[in-house]
Order: sequence, then C-alpha cells, then structure tokens
Amino acid sequence: MGLQENKRREQKEKEVVKKIFLFLSVAFIGGIVFNEIQDRYYESKFALLRFGKSKIEDFLIVGKNKDRFIIRGTVLTDEGPKIDIQNFVLSYIKSTGDILNINSKKASFFKKTEILTLQDDVDFISKSFIIKTQKVDILLKEKIAKNQEEVLIKSNSFTTRGENLLIDLSKEEIHLQKVKSIIRGI
Repeated sequence: MGLQENKRREQKEKEVVKKIFLFLSVAFIGGIVFNEIQDRYYESKFALLRFGKSKIEDFLIVGKNKDRFIIRGTVLTDEGPKIDIQNFVLSYIKSTGDILNINSKKASFFKKTEILTLQDDVDFISKSFIIKTQKVDILLKEKIAKNQEEVLIKSNSFTTRGENLLIDLSKEEIHLQKVKSIIRGI
C-alpha cells in the first residue's frame, strides 16, 4: 500500500505542478497582451492631446560646445513652432576668452527655420565695440545676422551709423550700407 500511495501522491504533485505552470503561462501571456493593448490605447489617446503654451519665468540656460553660452530672460513662452523670450540676454564666451553679450527686450526663436529674431533695443556688446539697433535676424544655420534697420556701431576710436546690417559670424565680418562715420584720435 505504501508504494501505490506514493505513486498517487507523485501523480497529484505532477498534476498540481502542471496546473501551476499552465496558470503562470496563461497569466504571463495575458499580462503581455494586456500591456500591449494598454500601450496602444494610451498612445492613441496621447496622440489626440494638444499642448498649449508652456511658460517659464526667470530662466537661465547654460550650454557648451567649443565655446560656452549663457541665455537668460524673464519669461520664456514655448508656443510649439516658436519660442518667445522677454528681456533676452545671451552671453557668448569664446574659447579664446572673448565675451560677446547680446541683449534685447524681445526675442523669438523659430524652430523649423532656426532663426532667432531680436527686437527692441538690441545690443551686441564686446570689449572692443557696441552695436545698437531695433531689430535683427540671426540665421543660426548660416551663422549670419542681418537687418534692414538703422544701426549704430561704437568703439573707443569711432562711431558709425548705417543701414542694412550683415554680420557673417564665421568670417567675423560686418557689412553696412549708407555709412556715416566719425573717427576720433587721428
């Protein structure tokens, strides 16, 4: 009797183990299927969402490649294809240690075209010159800044006024039309 009882017990244990394995397999597969259904459901619902304006106040962004830059402002508003910044300040620190500060009351960055438009009291300030204007477009891909506004360029030795500014940042050249200059210290 003991031998037959052991065989029945082993048989029951094997059946229980098979049932547990089968249950775990079904639960595992069910979990995978449920997870896939849930992921597809949430993806479809999230695709329908439209985000409004995002706003950040008193921000500071620091970046570095071969040079370093710091961007500050009082309000940054991300509207999707465009970012607007109030009281824009960019400090561009070249690897040589030279610093160029660019300030304006308003700035707009157009993401698709990678154009930064600065408006209202725009200043480019370095240790050797200051450029003042009311509006300038900076084409980041081309590394060009340009406008069709009146421009004032000042240094210790000269003052120049003109229109239609073109700055080629890669060549470090400034072009200006209708120029009137005053040179000091001759």
